[in-house]
Amino acid sequence: MTTSYDNYHLDTSRQLTSSDQIMFRELDDESVLLNLHDESYYTLNQSGTFLWNQFTKGGSLNKVYLIFREHYQLEEKQAKVDLNEIVHEFIEKKFATLEPIMHEDA
Repeated sequence: MTTSYDNYHLDTSRQLTSSDQIMFRELDDESVLLNLHDESYYTLNQSGTFLWNQFTKGGSLNKVYLIFREHYQLEEKQAKVDLNEIVHEFIEKKFATLEPIMHEDA
């Protein structure tokens, strides 16, 4: 079964939650995620760092998408592609999981 990740940006019922085995460090305009369980790491550029910081604040994937798009003044298509790809990478590399949102302020 193939899983599509084209619509994370529309998801208003789930948030991305960091694994408890992840260490995050910012270095100027970049950052590094280190998985302490398997010692894998992932380097984030400036926009990836921005997205990681937004995800750690909580809120739906759609809310993060809207903040990201406005912050970088991106076209809808580009913001959608960027967010969906990085969410997929975070999940695939086990840096984060999707969790239901219990309550979200507008």
